[in-house]
Amino acid sequence: MFNSPETLISLAEVAIAIAGFSSIVLVVKSTSSQTWSQRKTDFFTGMAVHTMFAVFFCFLPSIVNIFIQDLETTLRITCTILGTQLLFHGAIVICLPTTKNLFYIFPVAGLSFGVLQLFSFTEWGLQRIFELYLAGVIFHVLQAGALFLLLTLPSREATDG
Repeated sequence: MFNSPETLISLAEVAIAIAGFSSIVLVVKSTSSQTWSQRKTDFFTGMAVHTMFAVFFCFLPSIVNIFIQDLETTLRITCTILGTQLLFHGAIVICLPTTKNLFYIFPVAGLSFGVLQLFSFTEWGLQRIFELYLAGVIFHVLQAGALFLLLTLPSREATDG
């Protein structure tokens, strides 16, 4: 099949664990009398979306490999899908009204990883195609983890009052 399906399965497990912790946070925060700000809502939605995309892209090469047995073609197709998703997602997040100041680094990093997937069509990228794909999937897992941390950290308003 491809170089290391075990790596992708492990990443899927990490993403699912983050989703599990996020559901606990959702239950605890929803039982408190405190209402969520739009920013916290965006963090939770982003964390859930990145988790789902991480799991989806962990299994995508195996699904594509059922229909296309050529390893190079399979990974090029999956890199193209992942790159397209990262580019669109980064552009959408930049347009959100709650994306400001330091938080622009997250969608810009996503756009960078999306462009990185396009290197799968070069000679250099072909030699490292699985690593390129893995970098995009790891970005989703790390982004979900970062949003989880931002969601669980106390806000300035809560600590000032």
